[in-house]
Amino acid sequence: MTEVKVGRARSFDAGDPAATLIDSRRLFYFYHVARLGSFSGAETALGIAQPALTRQIQVLESELGCKLLERNGAKGVSITQGGEALYAHAEAILTEMQDARASVRTTTQQLSGELTVAAPTFFTRDYMHAVVQGFMAKHPEVRLKVIEAATGQIHELLASGQVDVAVATRLPGSLKAETIEVMREPMYIAVGAGHPWAKKAWIGAKELKGQPFVLPASVHGVRAVIEAYCAAQGVELEARLEVDSLGLMESAVRSMGMAGFLRKLERDDESIRLIPLRPALIRSTYVAQLRQSSAPSKKALVEEIVAITRAVKPPARQRRAAA
Repeated sequence: MTEVKVGRARSFDAGDPAATLIDSRRLFYFYHVARLGSFSGAETALGIAQPALTRQIQVLESELGCKLLERNGAKGVSITQGGEALYAHAEAILTEMQDARASVRTTTQQLSGELTVAAPTFFTRDYMHAVVQGFMAKHPEVRLKVIEAATGQIHELLASGQVDVAVATRLPGSLKAETIEVMREPMYIAVGAGHPWAKKAWIGAKELKGQPFVLPASVHGVRAVIEAYCAAQGVELEARLEVDSLGLMESAVRSMGMAGFLRKLERDDESIRLIPLRPALIRSTYVAQLRQSSAPSKKALVEEIVAITRAVKPPARQRRAAA
């Protein structure tokens, strides 16, 4: 007969559960004194008198049976070996407690208010319907406003606070925003059916030199991604036409003998051929919110965008690139 061993989950001391725990307030005081290096610094930061801080940390040391801090007179305090061990856990414990509180509040309180999200055309076309549908089903009291804009405009809207959440293909380092990469996808060379490249299986980066291109007019977003790629490959493009209209770009590729850069086609079109680049040109898409903004509703919208972009495939009607 096969012997089955049933494991037991780790549990608190059944005799005296409290004996295995650390008082959170005393841990909080210790963390700040240790982080700031002095009782006076912690007194100022926390608004707690030094005698009270000292007393609570003494109790903590007594409970743990270990000296945590050494006073060094005017130099403040130094942390002992035992204090180092506790400090390594303190920040994680306190952060988890904050997250738990926020999670409970988000779960038990119905979100409300108004949110504005900005995104480029391809995202509103391929993903925004699912984002809006899912978010509003979960949070019916939140009013949602969606703005479709070019990446450069999206930067300005987010930086000025006119939108709460933004989806963009590129974000400037100067923008103080929390970002999450939600998508990585290849860009292809797009040419008309009669173009000399139309039957190629792939195109090397060096072949781009000297060819007439239609490029995005905006220097942000996709244009910046393309230029960074070409600079890395030592290639300078010839921009014969610059437009921000996807329809006009496709028309220039289709009937004017120019090449362009596209992620994919909105619909089947035998008159346009998409050809992979070697090395590949990869474009990332990000969702962002300003760092000082942490409203639960914004966090919920960001989470919905992340979930949708990682789960939903673009419409099947879109034409596959050349193999």
